[in-house]
Amino acid sequence: MTDHAAPIRGPLSAIMLDADLPRALRILAADAHDAQEVEATLLRAGRALVAIESFAARPDALAKQVREALLSVMADLGAPSFSTGTHTIGYSETARVRITDPALLPERFLVPQPPKPDTAAIKAALDAGETVPGAVISNSSPSLFVRSRKA
Repeated sequence: MTDHAAPIRGPLSAIMLDADLPRALRILAADAHDAQEVEATLLRAGRALVAIESFAARPDALAKQVREALLSVMADLGAPSFSTGTHTIGYSETARVRITDPALLPERFLVPQPPKPDTAAIKAALDAGETVPGAVISNSSPSLFVRSRKA
C-alpha cells in the first residue's frame, strides 16, 4: 500500500530529533509522523507547522521543509484545504501570464521606458481569446497558505 504521507515524515523526523527544539514541538511532530491515515497526518502536520512558525527562534528552515512536504502531498492528493480547529491550511494555484519570448510581443503590450511586457493587458487579451505571440497563460507553482480561523 502506498504511503501518500511519506514526503511529510522526513521533515517531521528532523523536528522530532532536534533536541534544541521545545519538547512540545517534538511531540507534535512525533504525533503527526506516527499517524496511520494520510488525513490524520495532514491535520497533525498542519498543527506542527503552525507551532513551528509560532516558535520565533528557528522557524525558517524547519517550517519551509514541512510547508513543502505538506504542499506536495496535498497537491498530489488533490486536497485543497483542511482545518486544524484554529487554522485553515490549503493551497491554491493561480493563472498568470508567463512571457515565453518578449521579442515576439506586439508593441501594444509593451510598457515604454524601458520597454517591458504589460502583463495585465496581455492577460486581458489572452482571457478574451486573443492570441498574443510570445505569451501564454499557465498555472504558477502552487503555494501553501495558513490562515487563522475566527472563533
